[in-house]
Amino acid sequence: MRVLLTGYEPFHHWTVNSSGEIVKVLAEEPPEGMALRTRILPVVFGDAGSLLAAEIDAFDPEIILSLGAGIMSCLRVERVGLNLCDIPGRQDNRGQSPEEEPIDPSGPAAYFATIPVRPLTKYLCSHGIPAVESLSAGAYLCNNALYTALHHCARTGRNTWVGFIHVPLLPEQAATEPVREKPASLALTTQVTGIRLALDFLVGARREARLSVEKAGAAP
Repeated sequence: MRVLLTGYEPFHHWTVNSSGEIVKVLAEEPPEGMALRTRILPVVFGDAGSLLAAEIDAFDPEIILSLGAGIMSCLRVERVGLNLCDIPGRQDNRGQSPEEEPIDPSGPAAYFATIPVRPLTKYLCSHGIPAVESLSAGAYLCNNALYTALHHCARTGRNTWVGFIHVPLLPEQAATEPVREKPASLALTTQVTGIRLALDFLVGARREARLSVEKAGAAP
């Protein structure tokens, strides 16, 4: 099964990005039972979306899982991608600071992720990986990846499972924060284990869903 896994390059004042580090590890040691393609995207509005769309066209994945990092205590499995870029007071890595701008002016307002969000979240928790459901991926580049992938698959008629998981900072990132109460973080090994489990679960669930459809079609 063809799986596309993406993360992001470092941004803000950090020199690493946990999402990109996870992708690097899994590119070197891919899970069994799938053809895994990886890409680390730039934290740049416009460029990230076009590169992601190009990867989808080149690889035609059956599952797309994108990752992004932020200050949070556990993995967050996102439900909704919004047609919105809105980061007042912040910038991407090219200095852009869009406010209330659509990703695609002609696109729908939002898409639901097409992966099984709740079963995946429960699966991760049952295997010792702290995870929660999250309604929205925000309005920065993480949301951009989720919306762009869903929108591109819809426009090109692909029946692709698309999802997004936010991951916490790495301990070395949290340690550099100039505050007395350091933000939450999670070791890279734990995060890699969580995403490996997520990929295994999604591939298995997709195969089961396909078999169910095939059996239903073969029924008299």
